[in-house]
Amino acid sequence: MLFAYYFINTRGYEIDVEKINLNISSISKFRDKYKKALIIAAVFSAIMAILDGESVLSSFIFGFIWLSIIFCGIVASYNLICLRFGLGFVKKNQQKIELALKEEGFQVDYAGKGILVDNQQKKIAFLQSTGSDVLLCNYSDVRSWRVGSMQETSFHGQYNSVTNTVTLKENTRTHMINIIVTLASPDYPQVQFVAGTHVEADQWIARLSALINN
Repeated sequence: MLFAYYFINTRGYEIDVEKINLNISSISKFRDKYKKALIIAAVFSAIMAILDGESVLSSFIFGFIWLSIIFCGIVASYNLICLRFGLGFVKKNQQKIELALKEEGFQVDYAGKGILVDNQQKKIAFLQSTGSDVLLCNYSDVRSWRVGSMQETSFHGQYNSVTNTVTLKENTRTHMINIIVTLASPDYPQVQFVAGTHVEADQWIARLSALINN
């Protein structure tokens, strides 16, 4: 997922929508967390298989499969929380990118989870949560913005013994709230950044309207 971010061209002219790589080697990635989870699962499985004493190989395989499912599930939940609320390694990644941008002359007047705004130079930077790629654009490149969300819808039946009928009820759960921004670029026509809550999303909608429309 991309974050917003702002940048000044050292040659003295403004850049239209363009993706650059800041080459920050210390950026944490999602796959690194899963690798650690699998390593831990393998270590625990090996210990349990040795203590079992019998059928070491089959015990290791069985334990590794189940522990991998459990640990990777925990990591997936952790990653989702960090991404939605800008915590943990996602927050540290953005801080590193923000520092690198400031060294290039980018002034951060407004910052969100995946977006940095330089109001003096009328620039916005969209950042990746687990990468050092940054998408830069001017205010004039922004065409529209709206609230989006990642939702999961499930249905469950409720039996009514009086009428002898089953009623289906819909349950919608929101996993992620984001702001979708449309740009005047055929290469990068749409980007998005995360808003932790509906209140935060409304604030960013109002902020972008005030900044760009003025």
